[in-house]
Amino acid sequence: MEQPLYVLIVALALTGLFVAIYIFRKKHSQRPLVCPMRANCDVVIHSQFSTFLGIPLELLGMLYYGGLAALYMVALTVVAPSLINPLIVLGLAASAAAFVFS
Repeated sequence: MEQPLYVLIVALALTGLFVAIYIFRKKHSQRPLVCPMRANCDVVIHSQFSTFLGIPLELLGMLYYGGLAALYMVALTVVAPSLINPLIVLGLAASAAAFVFS
């Protein structure tokens, strides 16, 4: 039962990674983002709140989503069951920290 959940988490983490990469590339190429309902996302992307301690938030997002995808891919492929629980605890801790941060 756990494997389909891990696959779903990997898929969602990769989706988040690709969204963060998209934002990073558009932001640094000075091209406008595609936003829903004709909103202006550039106001948010280039605001004073788009960095944390001088680090662009899209880079932090890429690190988080890439790390989470890698962590659960390892959990899917690891053969030693004793290693799975620490990996899952690490993933949950990272997700809790990301939730609090956001």
